[in-house]
Amino acid sequence: MTSDSKRDYLVKTFSRTKRKDYENYILNAIWHKLDRSDIQPVTQQFIKRVDGRYALVDLYFPQLSIAVECDEAHHITNAEYDIKRTLTMEEVLSAYDETEDFLMLRIKAYESIESVERQIDDVVSTIKEKIRSSFFLPWNYNETPYDTAIARKQIHVADRLAFRTIVDLCRCFGRNYKNMQTSYFNIGHGYQLWCPKLAIYIDGKATSVSRGWINTLSDDWQYTFQENDDPDKLRNVEGSRQKRPRITFAKSTDVLGRSAYRFIGVYEVDNNHPKASLRTEVHKRTAEYIDLSPWFGENK
Repeated sequence: MTSDSKRDYLVKTFSRTKRKDYENYILNAIWHKLDRSDIQPVTQQFIKRVDGRYALVDLYFPQLSIAVECDEAHHITNAEYDIKRTLTMEEVLSAYDETEDFLMLRIKAYESIESVERQIDDVVSTIKEKIRSSFFLPWNYNETPYDTAIARKQIHVADRLAFRTIVDLCRCFGRNYKNMQTSYFNIGHGYQLWCPKLAIYIDGKATSVSRGWINTLSDDWQYTFQENDDPDKLRNVEGSRQKRPRITFAKSTDVLGRSAYRFIGVYEVDNNHPKASLRTEVHKRTAEYIDLSPWFGENK
């Protein structure tokens, strides 16, 4: 990436609030008063709460698990930021889990400017104290998902690595492809690589976005379901698929809304699941990480 990549990210992420004047002023003030380029800010971030519900917060710092919410006059109750609508699977995949140390900071934007400035200063002080009192890993925006995966010699669900293309993620498995059109193929060492486009929901019904395939994911990510109205399509591929676990990267979006492929786990066929049938292939997650060591140092 170029040296301007972080600048471009910051410009784009803070421009997402340009239609919300109070919010835009407060979030930019917080960022500039922090005066640190090693903290990643994410605006309009989905959070999966511990009770399974989802929230959309105005500003989030993933390294610190700190969220900031701007309360306006019509938006002053703690529960109002909960998402009431059905999220798309891409929004679900991009959500951060609410952890035990998750901290929600609120600013009453409807109060006087003097009060708002004091609240901003309090939020900045809290964030800086969290940095001092906890293990803090600086934000390195120029590090690619490939760099991170190779350095750790594994890819874990918790890493939230977002690969822009299938070609990019295949590099982690020693494949230097120029182009890749298929989303399912052998990757070696007894594994298949699967990069599904997840179904969209129209009026509550899962709808295919990939040549008749309806790919869905359970809420807890423990199961993938692959359906097709033509059972012959499943029968034509089920033999090879059932014999090999799937290293699965689901197509989602990154924090700026760009398409990306995110690792969601290793899955194996589960013919005993109640939904398994001639029209539905079910796979259960058997691992939340994949060890890349077998693919190192080999001539592919």
